[in-house]
Amino acid sequence: MTVPNISIIIVSWNVKNYLRECIISIYKASGGVSLEVIVVDNASTDYSAEMIIREFPKVRLVRNDRNLGFSRANNQAIKLSHGKYILFLNPDTVIIDKSIDMLHSFIENHNEVIVVGPMILNADGKTIQYQCARTFPTLWREFCGLSEISIHLKNIPSFSYINLDYWDHKDSKYIDLISGACMMCRKEIVEKINLFDEDYFLYADDVDFCFRMREHGLIYYLAEAKIIHYGGQSSRQSDDDLWLLRCDSTRIFFKKHKGLHYSLGYRAVVILSQVIRFILILISNIRKAKFPPKESIMQIWKLIQWGLHFK
Repeated sequence: MTVPNISIIIVSWNVKNYLRECIISIYKASGGVSLEVIVVDNASTDYSAEMIIREFPKVRLVRNDRNLGFSRANNQAIKLSHGKYILFLNPDTVIIDKSIDMLHSFIENHNEVIVVGPMILNADGKTIQYQCARTFPTLWREFCGLSEISIHLKNIPSFSYINLDYWDHKDSKYIDLISGACMMCRKEIVEKINLFDEDYFLYADDVDFCFRMREHGLIYYLAEAKIIHYGGQSSRQSDDDLWLLRCDSTRIFFKKHKGLHYSLGYRAVVILSQVIRFILILISNIRKAKFPPKESIMQIWKLIQWGLHFK
């Protein structure tokens, strides 16, 4: 068997049509790079697995009988992969032009770089998703993001959320972390850090992954390479549920890398941030002679409740 240069790993759950479009774009954009595609289906009920078998016989399919989450499913595929490099790719993405070649060429020619990621565009193909290149979370950055102070003061770096909203993300640079929606890594380093941490079911898995990868080399944001990311198609839940998942995953990250007291402090930050957020929403709506949106108030209350469950 010919050993591929790149193993592309896609973890999918109930996104059949997006997954089809994603795989088609991979083969169109692969250029001269040899690759293998591994899809891990997390117990989809929309016949995604059957579609893969029928339409993409070259794709290696792993079928789980339940949803194992992002980290565990990726680890399954890593153990089956043969490439020198691994490209982790969300199923609701589309590769633009020769972006796989560009990522591969860059990491191949820069030995100090162990992870590289592209610019990620919204469905309009124009606006940038700023989570494609970020910094690591701290209590202050989480406070600014959760309270939405970062939105009101987005041009001031010291008040920025982890997405670095003051930066337009149009230039390439070394960065702390990139989005797990699309990141190319050296497999030997992925194995060295013992793969993804399976304590994360969804969210912050890429934050933890990049945090540990950074101990072995540099991470680079390559703005010339581009993909489209439809976003959140494998996690269709209410915004409230997604925020709670994000908070819980961030708590796990803080507890693991900063200690128990830091993670408990994070719960206090969530509570305080929602109090500030409520005040800001109230002031804004009083000026407009409107009642605060019910959905925002309910979300604030749910996050405060989460923060009060100290453990």
